[in-house]
Amino acid sequence: MNVIHKARIQASIAKVAEALCSEGYNCEAELGRDGVVSTAFREVERTSQRVVFELRTVEYKRTKTGGVDKSGTFVSITRSELDLASHTLSWKYGTESGSSRVKLSGVNRLKAEGPATDLEHEVRIEVDIPLIGGQIAKLIGREFKAGLGRYDDILLRHVGQ
Repeated sequence: MNVIHKARIQASIAKVAEALCSEGYNCEAELGRDGVVSTAFREVERTSQRVVFELRTVEYKRTKTGGVDKSGTFVSITRSELDLASHTLSWKYGTESGSSRVKLSGVNRLKAEGPATDLEHEVRIEVDIPLIGGQIAKLIGREFKAGLGRYDDILLRHVGQ
């Protein structure tokens, strides 16, 4: 299942890209997700061609139907890479243990539109659970859609609007 969100940000492509790769934006966005206990940002690499960073997040476990289970936690890692030439930021979510029935990834595509930037965020959701995987993917998709306004608001704050 894919979820696509589009927004126009009244800031330059460089400012939007900088905000998307910033510790402040990423930690604020991550801490606002349901079930997140804590998160830490780490820049892995910064060159003239790309920026790579990770979020290491402690989350409550999830039930088989996607609900929050506060009986325990796990560590997730979201690795993101901004390609400065193509103005795309790709990300992949996984667990510290490397095993997960839920696979989340996405790409943010940035395009300059005069003084503004058009942002297209595509999220890919795969759930490898027999019989109910499709329903869980739809639930996750609805959670992403419900939070999109919040992500836009956070981004606007971090580009200085």
